[in-house]
Amino acid sequence: MREGDQVFLPAQDAPRLQDWTDETKEFEGQATAQLQVLPWGGAPHVAAAATLTILACYSYTTVICADLVQDITVQYWLGTSSAIAGFVVAPLAAAVTFCGIMMRSPVPKLAIIVGGFVSPAVVGAVVGYSMAVQASAVRVVLSSNDCFSFTEKRQLEVAWRTADKLKTDCGTTALEDCPEYGTALGSYERDWTYLRRLEQSGMCTGFCDSGAAPLWYRGPVVHDSCSAAASSSLKTVERIGQQLEMFSVLAILVVVLAAILPRLRRKLPAPGAD
Repeated sequence: MREGDQVFLPAQDAPRLQDWTDETKEFEGQATAQLQVLPWGGAPHVAAAATLTILACYSYTTVICADLVQDITVQYWLGTSSAIAGFVVAPLAAAVTFCGIMMRSPVPKLAIIVGGFVSPAVVGAVVGYSMAVQASAVRVVLSSNDCFSFTEKRQLEVAWRTADKLKTDCGTTALEDCPEYGTALGSYERDWTYLRRLEQSGMCTGFCDSGAAPLWYRGPVVHDSCSAAASSSLKTVERIGQQLEMFSVLAILVVVLAAILPRLRRKLPAPGAD
């Protein structure tokens, strides 16, 4: 169809289109009248209030994400970029974009309001689901008795054995006191950093097998393997991912229903009407 061509609707659709057009004009007219009598400035303040509402609604997921990305096991196995993008950047971007559009609009548009609330929830649902699936997959690997079939798990076991041998050969109480520690750290820095922090936070020993003397941790030891400690941590991450996914889906349903129900009520016949 070329630009400028007329569109002819079936006769039965014309009344429905007219009703929808009348309802839209009525809504915009009422909104304009209300904005004109607001004592605190009208549309800009409505945009600011709605933007703050969006940020408040998603502050729950942002706080949880801020705590989650500090987990050393999440950093090592899952990474933090997707969680930050889904639960921090997405709500902020949606709020700023929503505010900018509303500031330029003389009346509040229902589609813009729904989009401002729903868009970060959609991103959050996807990220939460992905996080739960990834955490579950890694948790199964870490809880398995097989230590050498999985590359990342085998890599950590080799790194731990190398550190254990270095400490044994040095005969020092602390692994960091070995003269060769600085040289060896260049090859195992990421793995040793993770194992050290995992030992300290999980009070564990060894990686695949428990019972060995701790290499970095000097407090009371639980004697669980660090692989088991990491698996337990990821089980919590999996549950948090599922909760964030459910929260996001619930937010979508609430916003959509809040937008649809008033229109449905207007279409329903009044009680007692024929």
